[in-house]
Amino acid sequence: MTQKDFYDYREDENTRQVSLVRLLRCALMRWKLILLAGVVLGGLMGAYKILSIHSKKDQMIKEYDSYKTKQEVYKASVEQYKSTISNLQQAIDEKQDYIKNSLKMNLDYVRCPESFAELTVAGTGEKPLTTAETVSIMNALYDEVYFGNSVSEIAEKRGMNSEYLRELISVKITPAASVVRVIVRAEDTENAKAIKGELL
Repeated sequence: MTQKDFYDYREDENTRQVSLVRLLRCALMRWKLILLAGVVLGGLMGAYKILSIHSKKDQMIKEYDSYKTKQEVYKASVEQYKSTISNLQQAIDEKQDYIKNSLKMNLDYVRCPESFAELTVAGTGEKPLTTAETVSIMNALYDEVYFGNSVSEIAEKRGMNSEYLRELISVKITPAASVVRVIVRAEDTENAKAIKGELL
């Protein structure tokens, strides 16, 4: 089939028109060639794609490893942030609980009622105590009053938090006078005296 077969020639008009019927018939007659060209073109494109991916294989592996590393760092950071937030929230809750329930926080600590006792350290025999012995006894009294089991027992008896009760107790040592001064503060004088009596 020649190129002229694609046209309708009109002598009266001296023109040529493309014949769609003939063009379609020609295309159908050459379908094998078109199909083969499509297969070859598809194969070439597929091969190019495979070669392109293969050439970037090492780079893709590196990028994937980098992505996994960043992902692990991100996960670790998230866990750390969660832990930090949890610790901060716990600290806030504890602080709020302290402000709400602490006896000291709910008292005018400077003007509130108090009761005190002074314990004088002195020898019982003819031989006076040395300065070192006096200081040692005073420190022992301080530890017993402030850190001993008495505070915990009093708090349990009164249904109080021992740490909150301990905040109401002050122990002052005056080595020069061999005196240990114990001060107990409370919401009223009666309670201050009662706690002091139970403590000593």
